[in-house]
Amino acid sequence: MWNREAIDVTAKEHGYFPKAFTWRGRRHAVSAVEQCWTVVEQDWMHRVLKHFTVPCMETFMNEFDQETNIIRSIFAVLAGNFVWTVMWIGSNAILTNLNPTLYEGRVEDVSVLSFTILRSVLFSIIAGDLTAWIAHWGEIKHAVALGVLQLTFGIVVSAQMFNVLPMWYHLIFNFLLIPGSMLGGWLRAMKFQRARVNVEVRQGAEQIKDILCL
Repeated sequence: MWNREAIDVTAKEHGYFPKAFTWRGRRHAVSAVEQCWTVVEQDWMHRVLKHFTVPCMETFMNEFDQETNIIRSIFAVLAGNFVWTVMWIGSNAILTNLNPTLYEGRVEDVSVLSFTILRSVLFSIIAGDLTAWIAHWGEIKHAVALGVLQLTFGIVVSAQMFNVLPMWYHLIFNFLLIPGSMLGGWLRAMKFQRARVNVEVRQGAEQIKDILCL
């Protein structure tokens, strides 16, 4: 089974060949570079990727690494949710100061509600990008976790404000929380493509096969 995920190339030999890298909290030391070749991806960006086949020294993830990885994942999701909340409350405060009657009573103005939804989507993209950046692996999975957390809070808030805003607003607002976060995570994953790794799992042991660097 092959898996392609972002890694950190922490050291290079002669500024070119990978010498060491970190992946999912595991530290890998490259003992040699067996092969090196270049591939031009057939997409609109036509990116040139350098591939390296490398044998690695045996590594392991100790309990501290595992706990650190879990804490980092949780922190990434909570940080994304915190940033989204700060941006949401801050922007609402600014808009209310500019127009005190904007959200008074029951809001039915389609333009106001549409702008509110667009703000939510933008903040979800930013928060998803931040979450993926902090996690630095499984970017989209962490972004989905963020979206689920936001959706949970969103449903609670919608229940409290059910009579203040129309039904279509509640549905669209909550529906776009997860896709917005996923888009942010995907954008960050694309940025991480400058250093990626292919992992082949054999009999429960992970063997590093290729490192792809722009």
